[in-house]
Amino acid sequence: MALPENTEPLRPLRALIFKEWLKIRWVLWGALLISLGVLTLIALEQRQLFRNNKPFDVWFMVIFRRRLFYAELRFIPLAIGVISGLAQFVPEIIKKRLRLAFHLPVSETGLILTMQLIGLTASLLTSLGLLAGLALITHWYYPAEIVFSAVITLLPWLLAGWMGYSATVTVLIEPVWFRRIVLLAIYFGLIRFFFAGFSYGDYSLSWGWYVLLTLATTMPVFLSGHRFRRGFHT
Repeated sequence: MALPENTEPLRPLRALIFKEWLKIRWVLWGALLISLGVLTLIALEQRQLFRNNKPFDVWFMVIFRRRLFYAELRFIPLAIGVISGLAQFVPEIIKKRLRLAFHLPVSETGLILTMQLIGLTASLLTSLGLLAGLALITHWYYPAEIVFSAVITLLPWLLAGWMGYSATVTVLIEPVWFRRIVLLAIYFGLIRFFFAGFSYGDYSLSWGWYVLLTLATTMPVFLSGHRFRRGFHT
């Protein structure tokens, strides 16, 4: 049965989305399994902590000594973002598929935006899973104030995953090596800010700025894509 005519322009976009999903699906599933494993380890550690210590001692350790019991999650979102970007765009660059993709009946901006949104969505789903899992574990053992603090503390680490993805994609697409090095240095310096604090609520007054900064750093990929399509090398 033939599709209606008005669905014809959507075929290249659907094919692109399916192709990108095939490239990152194993990364996504692997990330979800690793996240689940780390969250399970955190839950077991908390269970053991409360079994072997009095509640006051645990409270003193977590609150007054400001021990992050979920520190194992710190770099997981960043690793997922970087690996997702590599899985998506290394084949495109090495096999020159991206240059061929620019000939699809999709605008240059639309092509890059679609590819980027797929990777960011995958990172977002994993991040939301981490956030929800940590919130549930924290809620089981601690009061609501600690749950809120855990969410605020984890948020910049999740945003670092988004920025890590954007940095990876932008550096890979950029055709000029000097610009690649400059971009890599800039992104590296910015990502370090997301890990500047290592205690509860360090970002409670500034997480909004981290969100804006993360959104802003998704833009340079379009300039790199424009340069890549036109074959600039200087």
